[in-house]
Amino acid sequence: MRLFDLEPQFCMRVVKTEQYSTLKSDRDPLAQSFTEDDFELVTGPRTYRYPVDTLAEAHGISFLCPKCIDHNGHAHSVVCWFDGRVPDDATPGPGRWNPTGTGYSDLSFVPGAKSKSVRLHGGCNAHFLVTNGLVEIT
Repeated sequence: MRLFDLEPQFCMRVVKTEQYSTLKSDRDPLAQSFTEDDFELVTGPRTYRYPVDTLAEAHGISFLCPKCIDHNGHAHSVVCWFDGRVPDDATPGPGRWNPTGTGYSDLSFVPGAKSKSVRLHGGCNAHFLVTNGLVEIT
């Protein structure tokens, strides 16, 4: 199948330090209701993923899982970060891919990075290649 069929989107990973509200650690996250006293303000890093238009500015790419869309007509999203453009500890991980091409229609993940194929561990356990805009389930 073509990568275009999987609703691809190049993306940029941005980490911002900001203040946000979170449930206090001693509270039951499954409780049926909460009050303002159940939350606290914390300051720390938060990670965002923003869409970008080109491979040149992208830190990675997201698209629908080719295994799941092929088998049941709907799918979860897959994110592939590009080698050298995000830290090794960024999630999802651990894979990093070396992209070549000019866009979605000719994108390939080539040897030389940490990964050539994409293998998901857990869930659907998909395994596939991205070559010249084609996605091949292995």
